[in-house]
Amino acid sequence: MTVIAYRNGILACDSLWTCGGLKILWQKKVVRLSSGALFGDSGDADNRALIELVDQVATSEDLPSVDELAAIRGASKSLLIFPDGYGWVIATPGTDKHSDDCGVYPAFTKRQEFAAVGAGEQLAIGAMEMGASAVEAVKVACRRNAYCGLPVHELEL
Repeated sequence: MTVIAYRNGILACDSLWTCGGLKILWQKKVVRLSSGALFGDSGDADNRALIELVDQVATSEDLPSVDELAAIRGASKSLLIFPDGYGWVIATPGTDKHSDDCGVYPAFTKRQEFAAVGAGEQLAIGAMEMGASAVEAVKVACRRNAYCGLPVHELEL
């Protein structure tokens, strides 16, 4: 798993990918899409189909449907932050096509709010609630969650 955190125009992530309880590789998990939106994914390592689905999404009206998300084979929970600063959580069910977690919903209600997804989500939310930046929140999750690891990567809107 992982941790992806957003606050005040910064989308941050850890670098650790695990499989079967083993640390397998370290890589960046946040990208800038061709639409200008920021995207961070916590889920299956091969997220190419999901990135392709959301790459051109520029407004909430363009967000994928539940049926489109259900067609993605990998299980994930992602943050999509539009250039205007508003964010969405996107969840794919993986092999459980009837998962209640599949769909798209607002990550927060105000532009200056914060959000996090992944194994370190609760730690990151708690840290940001206490005033931490997105980068600091990811570092907190990396210190306390076995499935999150340094270094931290970040993108700015």
